[in-house]
This record gives sequence, structure tokens and C-alpha cells, in this order.
Amino acid sequence: MSKRSQWMGLTAVLCCASSGCSASQGSELKLGQIDAAQEFAAGVTRADIEAARVRLNPARVPGELRAVVPFAERWGIGDDAIREAALDAATVEEKSKFAASVNPYNARITKWLDSFPQDSGMSDEAAAFMFMQSALDELGLYEEPIDQG
Repeated sequence: MSKRSQWMGLTAVLCCASSGCSASQGSELKLGQIDAAQEFAAGVTRADIEAARVRLNPARVPGELRAVVPFAERWGIGDDAIREAALDAATVEEKSKFAASVNPYNARITKWLDSFPQDSGMSDEAAAFMFMQSALDELGLYEEPIDQG
């Protein structure tokens, strides 16, 4: 399992815990029940999406990846439900431009993300890039990086 996969798994668990994936409104979820998450996702507004977007410091991103910082700011949303709502709200053209612009960088992004030690946190910038790749994957538009030796 790659470090990227391990980071994504750990981050998904942490985001789920911090965003209240378990029933936080007094009812207790049973195995397989997803009503609370569906209700939460249905209630996500444009304001929620805008508030979840992050401003990144390009100086904390490798120079070769700075061209895609605007995409990481827009699509690198850590909350799964809000990221999904943002993707649902996007037009086909926006999604196509997102994929065409970011996919050529996937190998370099993954290499950068793999450079972070597993036992320590990653920067907000790195996390946004990881979530940006998650967004591509969730759209079914993520292209596996080609090993560039």
C-alpha cells in the first residue's frame, strides 16, 4: 500500500470523526445506516462550500506544483460531504478542466505527498493536494501517475 493510500485512509477516518459522521443529533446510528450522512450532505449550501475552501501559501508548495494551487484551493476540501456537494455543483466543463489541468501533475503530487513522514502531520497545503486528488478519484477522472523514473 502506498503512502498516499495510507494517508487518504487515515485522513478519511479523521475527517469523518471531526465532521460528525456518527450520529451527533441524539439518534444512534446502526450498522449500515447512512441517513445522517445523507441528511448532512443534502443540507450543504454554497456558503458551506465556500467556507470549506482553503487559502494556501504557494511558498509551501514545491515550485513545480504551484500551477495547480488554484485547483487545490477549490477542490482540496477535507470534509467528504462538502467536497461531494462542491463536485455535484460543478459543471461538466469545470470538471473536465480540473482533470485536464491536474492529472499531468499526479506523479509529482504523489511523490511530494509520499515525502511526508507517516508519523507526523502534513501541511495544510499537502492535505489540500491530497484531497484534490481524492476529488478527481471521486469523479472517476483520476489518472494513475506514470512512473517517471
